[in-house]
Amino acid sequence: MFVRIAGFLAVALSCLGVQSEEIEGIPFEDPFFVDPVTELKPRDPRDEEQTFRVEAAARYAYGRVLEQRDQDADALRQYERAWRYDPSAFGILQKIVPLAFSLKRTEEAARYAVMAVERDPTDANLLLRLAYQLSENGDYARAVSLYAMAQRLETEETDQDASFVLSRMQMGKLYFLLGQHEKARKPFETVQQALADPDKFQLNQSLQNVVIGEPSQAYALIAENELQCGRYASAEELFAQSNAAKKNSPVLAFHLARIAEKQEKTAAALKHLNTYLEAKVDDAGKDPYTLLAKLMAQQYADPEQASAALRERLAELYQEDAANYVLGYFYAQQLWDAEQADLAETVFHDMLQLRPTVEGYQALIEIYQQQKDYPQLLKTLGMAVSQAGSLDALGEPVEKLLADKAIVKKLIALARKQVADGQTLDQGVALATALAALHLKDFAAADPMIELAIAAGKPSPAGVMASWGLELMSADEYDRSAAVFRRAIDEGVQPQNNAAFHYYMSGALEMAGRTDEALKSARMAAAEEPTSSSFHARVAWISYHAGRYAEARQSYKQLLARFDKDYDSAEVRKVMRDARMALSNIEVHLDNMPAAEEWLEQVLDEYPEQLGAYNDLGYLWADQGKNLHRALKMAEQAAASEPDNMAYQDTLGWAYYRLGRAADAVSELTKAAADEDADGVIHDHLGDALLANSEPKKAVDAWRQAIKKFDPQKDQKRIQATRQKIKQQS
Repeated sequence: MFVRIAGFLAVALSCLGVQSEEIEGIPFEDPFFVDPVTELKPRDPRDEEQTFRVEAAARYAYGRVLEQRDQDADALRQYERAWRYDPSAFGILQKIVPLAFSLKRTEEAARYAVMAVERDPTDANLLLRLAYQLSENGDYARAVSLYAMAQRLETEETDQDASFVLSRMQMGKLYFLLGQHEKARKPFETVQQALADPDKFQLNQSLQNVVIGEPSQAYALIAENELQCGRYASAEELFAQSNAAKKNSPVLAFHLARIAEKQEKTAAALKHLNTYLEAKVDDAGKDPYTLLAKLMAQQYADPEQASAALRERLAELYQEDAANYVLGYFYAQQLWDAEQADLAETVFHDMLQLRPTVEGYQALIEIYQQQKDYPQLLKTLGMAVSQAGSLDALGEPVEKLLADKAIVKKLIALARKQVADGQTLDQGVALATALAALHLKDFAAADPMIELAIAAGKPSPAGVMASWGLELMSADEYDRSAAVFRRAIDEGVQPQNNAAFHYYMSGALEMAGRTDEALKSARMAAAEEPTSSSFHARVAWISYHAGRYAEARQSYKQLLARFDKDYDSAEVRKVMRDARMALSNIEVHLDNMPAAEEWLEQVLDEYPEQLGAYNDLGYLWADQGKNLHRALKMAEQAAASEPDNMAYQDTLGWAYYRLGRAADAVSELTKAAADEDADGVIHDHLGDALLANSEPKKAVDAWRQAIKKFDPQKDQKRIQATRQKIKQQS
């Protein structure tokens, strides 16, 4: 019996690349224990899922061996792979979580723990801990579902203590954030009880502060939820309790105004709102003024009368409280909307002196552009760029401005004239002019302006050079961008550390096709920041982008060797994940499909729900015509999560094609090919699917489109193969 078991285990482990001499205590090499092997031919060959289950069992067995040897990290990978191959084997999942935690891979353990408790929600404490972590990560829907699972496990014996209240507080908040206000009511009832009788829930003052927080804020949150549910009397009572916990009668008056407005009691709402407005506070932001506009619209049937009455009231308030920037900006916007540009300009200008905002700059840019006041427009652009660092941050008004070449040329001419007249341009104006000139690719105008911005010295010229270099990169001016970063390094504008400039420069050089220089610069950046995985990854990326795949493979493997044991940093883990994804693509280029699959498998070991790797592995399997049913499931899951993702549509369509479902393939691939960024491969796939669907003329059209989309330098083999398909149909 021992011989038979040993033989079976040896065969299973050999499938995983484990040599017999590696297994301690089992002398497989001893002829005494080796039976002659007879090939067995199964009567019913295994189907795809049975094959995966056998693979899962073998990997699980290998993981047990590795764990017994204290090779826990390797064992963990085998368990993770085994579970993914056979998700029905819940016991494997239960092995993964404690082992990952013991290795201090907290995030990885938590991912598997969430999946474990979703499949077997029996540990209430674990559910609560994971729900809290998910809510901290912003995954509200999944978090609240775990809280609900934990709640269902409660019995009459469950302690109604601080933990109990905390879970209800978190549930209520999450339902509130998800807009599920009716569902939030029940957990919030428990919070109200705890606020009213903290001793009942064993809450001393310090615990109450941790579990519930500031009582006034807790009451206000619950009141807001009641208001959203249309329970106005309850909301009013709770807002009053919030005010009792921390006096703020103007804010209470505002909330009472909101409640009255919901009940269509306009006069009462205005009375309460005036109490807030006359208090000259800004605690509630601009919402009170928005409410005022709404009430005016209800009071006056004529929209113009309502608008005029609103401006009149705002003018009174502004005259009495000109330092209230929230009021000022709202009033200025109403003036601008009413086409009272001169008065709007004055108020916006005063507000920008008081509290600069992007919205304020945007408004003045529109006003000065409309008024054709180019000196003020140039000055405002300079102020805005000094605050934001770029023109892009100013959004749509600046996009419209830059689209008008005539105005841009006038601004450039104005700045030049000011310099010629002996005026000193501040750094913001000079930089804004340079950026506007760059938009027109007028380097003769841009270069001297950027020199003036650098010479101004305040703020630091390092920031100006970084902004300029990055803007040049965005404009596809890679050589010019690299020259700016080189100059910043040579002039020592950042004397302590030039790693960032080397990093930026390496990217610009590579995009300019200067790979050897790019690699040199990237290595210098990495040398100056030896603990930065991102800086080291740039070296590998450059080789990858340049198509030096063997070199890139070596660099990425060196990156993994250096940083892959660091599980404390989320940023490092992201870089390691991206490195494995890149390695998979590299192996595809090198026609090494087993290695390409393995790198994706490793990504999924750590990130079992990573859609990109899930999709890519499904595509590789479908493209090779193997594991087609599982490839289809993977593609369907990815596409369902992101229905507009072109790459996921392509994988799904290709899996359908490989399974002989031509009509489904055409449907999905047509959607993928409709994307303007669809590459030649997608159009080529569509052509194949159309031919299989008995549409040869459309197939030829798709193949011709594919040839147009292929890269003539990198895709010659594909181009020739596609041309041959067209020839065969001709």
